[in-house]
Amino acid sequence: MSEKQQASAVDRALTVAGRARRDDGRLESQTMARYQRVFGEFNAWRRGRGLSVTKPPTSEHLAEYAEALVREHGYAKATARGRVAAVRAVLRLRGEPVPDGVAAWFVLREADHTADQPEGDTPRGVRRGVLAAVVARGLNLDKPAAAARDRCLVTLAHALTVPVARLVELDVTDVDLVDGALVVRVAGEVRELEHDHDPEEVCPVEAAAGWLGVLAAAGVRSGPLFRSVDSGQNIAGCGPKAGTSGADGGRLNVRGLHRIWARLVVRAGLPPSTPRDLRLGGAVDDLAEGSPLVEVLRRGGWSPRSASAARRLVDHLQNGGADGGGRSG
Repeated sequence: MSEKQQASAVDRALTVAGRARRDDGRLESQTMARYQRVFGEFNAWRRGRGLSVTKPPTSEHLAEYAEALVREHGYAKATARGRVAAVRAVLRLRGEPVPDGVAAWFVLREADHTADQPEGDTPRGVRRGVLAAVVARGLNLDKPAAAARDRCLVTLAHALTVPVARLVELDVTDVDLVDGALVVRVAGEVRELEHDHDPEEVCPVEAAAGWLGVLAAAGVRSGPLFRSVDSGQNIAGCGPKAGTSGADGGRLNVRGLHRIWARLVVRAGLPPSTPRDLRLGGAVDDLAEGSPLVEVLRRGGWSPRSASAARRLVDHLQNGGADGGGRSG
């Protein structure tokens, strides 16, 4: 399926064209009132995540919203689709920029797969041992720039446990190496990550230092932290062979992150999983190391009042997760 065909399919899945409309094509007043109410709830969700409600939302924001609706609040995927569609409809009617629904569509498609799991089963969590195997066996060291980026990307996904949409929003100026630690400004707060060499492959400080070094050598001091890297190891936005990086500076998107993780897992010869499983596994590892449940939920962007999120984390901790445990020692 081409990108154009895929975009059309996404629009068909996430819009409500032809529904709840009058004969003249305008929305019924009751439908419009419901859409406005949903849009108000969407704005309240944005405020709670520290996002501006005066700026147009992005495709990644819609994806994160869809994920929160399904995984944190327990909405059916069809309801989540309708709410995403309502947000886009209100933006369109207001004459404001309307983000595409591609990333949200991927999130909800993943929810389809999760719904097919046996009753009582929980999504797998990729814990530290599995992540170490992915990094050790999945990276293509013949492509050093991409390998450095991918190692940094997946280790931060595990260490920060933030929604993947927030991870790809990071800029170079959001991360600093300070006194041997990695300081990251993400999700409206400052996090400090220490060296973690158990095992060394998944140390987020070492991984970030390696990727920042590659970017610095390419003359990058600002803009997106995670960027596209072509087959010739040219980094988006850097040098004459980098191609057109676009208005986003070549920023990696949620779809790109999913493809990178899938490629690493296949190369490592491991069962299929997703970046959201990686995020879940990082949270379970934090629990295993003694972090309070309410703090793990808060750092991961899950509502502390979400019984389903808390139960999922505790179940994974009790069951050992995807690799039967966290650290090797």
